[in-house]
Amino acid sequence: MDLPAARGRLATLILDGLGAGERRARSELSPETLYATVLYSASGFRGLVVAVNTREALDRTAGNRTGVDAGLLEMLKDHPDLLAKAVASSTPEPDVCVCDWEYVYSDLPHEDAEKLIDDLYEYFYELDWEPEPISDWFLETVSIAVQEFARSLPQNNGLLLGLQFSDPSVAETRMMEGISEMVNSPFWHAKVMAACNVLRETS
Repeated sequence: MDLPAARGRLATLILDGLGAGERRARSELSPETLYATVLYSASGFRGLVVAVNTREALDRTAGNRTGVDAGLLEMLKDHPDLLAKAVASSTPEPDVCVCDWEYVYSDLPHEDAEKLIDDLYEYFYELDWEPEPISDWFLETVSIAVQEFARSLPQNNGLLLGLQFSDPSVAETRMMEGISEMVNSPFWHAKVMAACNVLRETS
């Protein structure tokens, strides 16, 4: 397999999907205010989709998830300072946590992307590649696409961008942080870093 050509093809499919997802969200969700367009996966680099969120959707869902055991909440209800710390330390902020969002689009050319990803995994396994270099190869490819998508947007667009996993491993958490640093404003990157710290503490 020609890996440079495969990387270019996959990066293009991902870039096209991110652009389509962003345009679709602005069209279908208007007049809600779009603030996030990220690449999201529930299983490594398979099943990639585009996740978006709006300020209005965030307001609807932000209070629905604390991640804190109900019994602990009850015990701490008379100690607001401790309660606030418990919630803050155990819950990634919903504005940067895709699992709390309302909208997920399958805007990647799904069959083409999935077939190419499957073919690549099979090729890497035939070469006896270890999991880490396989992940690194896909991460570099995704990084190319996400950075190109960021460059295609107007400057100071204010969007949260990047890559997220549903239940990230330590390595995947580092990937999320690395891509965020490349494409996000300092404001959004700080929030992503805080969310990743929570994920590490609770994993």
